[in-house]
Amino acid sequence: IYLEKPGAPTVKELEEMMECAEKAGIEVLMGYNKNVCKYVRKTREFAETIPGSHVTFVSNNAYENTPESLGECFERNAEGMLKNMAIHELALLVSFYDVSVENIESVVADKDFSSMQTLPGPSGKEFTDFDKIKFTIKTKTGKEVSVAADRCGGTDSYATVTDTNGEEVFRYWMPDEEDKIAVEKLQAKYPTAMPYFFTQ
Repeated sequence: IYLEKPGAPTVKELEEMMECAEKAGIEVLMGYNKNVCKYVRKTREFAETIPGSHVTFVSNNAYENTPESLGECFERNAEGMLKNMAIHELALLVSFYDVSVENIESVVADKDFSSMQTLPGPSGKEFTDFDKIKFTIKTKTGKEVSVAADRCGGTDSYATVTDTNGEEVFRYWMPDEEDKIAVEKLQAKYPTAMPYFFTQ
């Protein structure tokens, strides 16, 4: 079974589904495509060559920065940015950076970057969510990694590596130049789809 994220509305329901699948001998996979993306692999490989380096994963969407566009987004994705858009980056932290509830030492928000709004959706009901967020997680095992997500940041996601002085020494985009050719063809074929669908 291949599940779209976040898999279930609650942790309890996800655990129940996992138990049923184990009893039935069925493999269940979650659609965290970024775990196998080229930009993640290349960034991690480069970071390993720089002692003391720091990785930041940046996720962007191409919503218009208007109350109408963001209100529609907030309503359609009512589970919130961290359980929807940024869930892919959280999966990267779990998969590659030792992040678990038990292993988090600290979470520090970048308050200058982050922004939360309360906006009406198409139904007229109000929704509160982040239109952008950035934070750094440090684990008890000494790993540190940052995530930034911006609903109005554009169509491309990327990752950066900074050295011990905080200087950026590497950036890899998704899509890269090679992938952009395929993305352009898909956008022409499916013009009403969100552009980020094609970059993963």
